[in-house]
Amino acid sequence: MSLVNNVNDEYKVLEWDIQKDRNILCDYSQFLTKDDLKNAHENNRYSYPDHFSERISKTVTNPRFFSDTSPKPVDVKQGIRGDYWLHAIISAAASIPGLIESIAVARKEDSYASNLNSLKDKWVGIVVDDYLFYKTQERTLLFSECKDPRITWVPLLEKAYAKCHNNYENIYGRCMPDALVGFGGKDYKAYKTYVIKHNPAKKDKLWNSFPSDMKKNNSIFVCHGESVGCGLISRHVYSIIRAVNFHNHRLVEVRNPWEHGEWKGSWSNKRYNQEWSPWIIQKDNKHYIEKLNYFLNDHDSFFMECDDLLNQFDIIERCYYTSPATHNGLDLTNKLTSSWWNGEYNIFYATLGQDESDLSILKLKFSTQQLGDSTLSITSHGNNGIAYPKDGIGTYIIDEGKFNLSSKTITFIKRYVNCNGNVVWNYRGQYKHKLFFGTWGTHYQSFGNFIMKRAVKVESLSLTGIWHGCYFYALDNQAIDYYLMNLNFNENVITGPGTDSVGGFKINGEILPNGSVGFIKVYTTHSWNYFGQIFGSENLWKMGYY
Repeated sequence: MSLVNNVNDEYKVLEWDIQKDRNILCDYSQFLTKDDLKNAHENNRYSYPDHFSERISKTVTNPRFFSDTSPKPVDVKQGIRGDYWLHAIISAAASIPGLIESIAVARKEDSYASNLNSLKDKWVGIVVDDYLFYKTQERTLLFSECKDPRITWVPLLEKAYAKCHNNYENIYGRCMPDALVGFGGKDYKAYKTYVIKHNPAKKDKLWNSFPSDMKKNNSIFVCHGESVGCGLISRHVYSIIRAVNFHNHRLVEVRNPWEHGEWKGSWSNKRYNQEWSPWIIQKDNKHYIEKLNYFLNDHDSFFMECDDLLNQFDIIERCYYTSPATHNGLDLTNKLTSSWWNGEYNIFYATLGQDESDLSILKLKFSTQQLGDSTLSITSHGNNGIAYPKDGIGTYIIDEGKFNLSSKTITFIKRYVNCNGNVVWNYRGQYKHKLFFGTWGTHYQSFGNFIMKRAVKVESLSLTGIWHGCYFYALDNQAIDYYLMNLNFNENVITGPGTDSVGGFKINGEILPNGSVGFIKVYTTHSWNYFGQIFGSENLWKMGYY
């Protein structure tokens, strides 16, 4: 929060910028050919209606994270994608007092939310801003939302979970056990209903474990079935909200955040003139069951008998939850953003005075340990320095590494072990828009510049999109200028706009058959000519200009 407040009132997470990075919707690196992508589109995967991105605070008046200071199951409304399992889980989680609040550890109501997710028993800090995807025509949220559009905790929690899994498409149809544990759960169990419904003792035990008005426990229950009927949706996940003994009938309240696929059998909302009729009263011009504090006319949830629940659904899954503060090894004073930076990086060297360049992999680990104000330590991957990473030269360790979260500056030493004369290189750089860039060399002399970015298999299936550019200037200058351009590729023809420190410009150029690249960068007052080669992959170019 102190970092956010020191920036401005409209904080923006630059390392996961949905306005600039199209891969936040989907990682196209998994597709080897355009036919693979075409087949995925035809199967209604990886295709979205026309959309744009904007802040919640710009689309609604007086946004709030929670309604009445606390989350409610009825807040959750499913979006267009198939992460219904996530909505079922967070809908049930909202019924556990304090659980969602303990996951959202800090927030700024109008522009910022910080969330904690746990993945495989390890808490990961996730910071998100309030930029979200909206459908262009309806101008409503593309993914999940709250029933009251001024409430923001549901879409922001979904965004944090998508960021934890790199993009929104990756949270489509995930494994339920991983999802249930992913918010701090433990003691996961799956019950096969065909085993339970014919065993009275097991059925009683399951019934007594359900949450109820008299027994608010910390367990989340969800259910689903391959072939269900009577209004329910097959292979869809429902939340179990509570179990009640209503006049000697074992009733279970079930919720579907999608608000489609409601139970039409006994004790359903559609049958209030039958099973419910002796206990119906009128309240606010609606049919109301006073003992249950439940309106039959609402479609947020429905009741069904426990036997019908067991007959309709194949699997009931349960997970016990505790707040983050009770988990071993969690220190809320650590900087939650540190985990985002860990991983493998492609590093591209531009050696001054030489034509050749080099591309290699660098492994970095950003520790949660603070080294003073807003500064994290950086080390190499490995077991206490024993399992060293390797590059094209040999094994090395990362030493004396520091990363400042406020200024986004980075310094570290790459020290080789038993190779290349145990040479030591110094790196000094800056982070901006998913790139580290700076100078490298010895303690006394810079040998050149580098660009470093998160390692991926392929940037995208198509070259069209946002490109990052950096100028490497003379050694005594040591400055690196950074710019963005949005390029469009029509076969070998290159066009597109961009902006840099000089101002706006347009690009016109082409890719030659031999792999050479040439284009003109045209400003309103002058232009520059660029010519160079594709290096390493089609998404990395080395160019000179005049």
